[in-house]
Amino acid sequence: MDQLVPKFKKAGMFSKLDIKDAFHQIELKEESRNITTFITSRGLYRYKRLMFGISCAPEHFQKTLERILLPCDGVVNFIDDIIVYGVNDVEHNTRLKKVLDVLTQNDILLNRNKCVFNVKTIQFLGHELSASGIKPLDKYVKVVEDFREPTTIEEVQSFLGLINYVNKWIPDMSTKSEPIRRLLTLKLDNGKQFVSTEFKSFCDEMGIKIYNTTPYSPQQNGEVERQNRDILKRIKISQSEKSDWYKDLLLYLTMYSTPHSTTGKTPSELFFGRLFRDKIPCIAGIENQFDLEVRDHDKIMKEKGKIIADRKRKAEVTDIGIGEKLYVKNMVKENKLTTEFNPVPHTVLSSKRNECNVRNDETGREFRRNVIHLKRVEGNWKVCESKDDTLSTDNEELMIPE
Repeated sequence: MDQLVPKFKKAGMFSKLDIKDAFHQIELKEESRNITTFITSRGLYRYKRLMFGISCAPEHFQKTLERILLPCDGVVNFIDDIIVYGVNDVEHNTRLKKVLDVLTQNDILLNRNKCVFNVKTIQFLGHELSASGIKPLDKYVKVVEDFREPTTIEEVQSFLGLINYVNKWIPDMSTKSEPIRRLLTLKLDNGKQFVSTEFKSFCDEMGIKIYNTTPYSPQQNGEVERQNRDILKRIKISQSEKSDWYKDLLLYLTMYSTPHSTTGKTPSELFFGRLFRDKIPCIAGIENQFDLEVRDHDKIMKEKGKIIADRKRKAEVTDIGIGEKLYVKNMVKENKLTTEFNPVPHTVLSSKRNECNVRNDETGREFRRNVIHLKRVEGNWKVCESKDDTLSTDNEELMIPE
């Protein structure tokens, strides 16, 4: 519709033509008819004309009709709906006569009961066209107004999809919807399936903001990595037993009923939002008491666990600054003689918490790494902002050892 809107500029009179049995008006070639064969109680039959249900039928019909209407001015079609428009009655009637003549010459039949002629307002593809401009139909606006408050991720996505249909008529739509879009932030690793152009385009269309973790640093998404380990184990068992892995995963989630030490709740209860009954008698009520207290307790226990883990790994706060020279760990070793760190120095471009953006001094390639995969070049380095501080006459920033 966005591509068609400019064509209706200054239009004040409209007509709408509907093609009768649209696809059936295109005859199939003899060599293509056999693929439409179907069986009945009376034998085998095949179609002589383009049938409904073929995936390429809409595209083929659209291109065919566009080619037929090419000699006509002031006409737009979408599949079997044809809109003829003009600035005034004279221009509109002239164009309409031309379109009707072209359709007659090509033996195209119209459904007269569905055709509309010489009107100032008409509905087309969910929009209302008139001399005043284009606006969405009232029924779509009412759906947005009556939409209940979203409580789940799926409902948030549905609501954003609804308002995306009418966003052209909402001023500062991006700014106003930003608080809602923040709820759709995805934290992903750097797998090929998550960095593809198709996946990024899908997330942009759905209003989902992507945050990729630092490469080779699964600790940043530890909860998901830990859960994936159990899921992978369950799938391996299903594979070995040659059973339905999807049903096994559902069974695994419902059987995951041992209370966790940090939340005090069973994972199955948090997954499904209710307490599962079993054959063992239970004194506790069946109502789910999941609330903010569980989240707070979970957060406290995780912070304590982090302190213990950092102490065991001897983790310290990094003081790596912009411009420093570092060696980067070789994550993929070609052979047994490959060194632990790449001998080529890298320059720090930016640093945030435990993540650094670095650039290879030889190739110029830039990438992100966690500080545990970085090692300072021997010697103390500083950034020289003026040529007076160096022995070089170049105006570029240089790194020299003190």
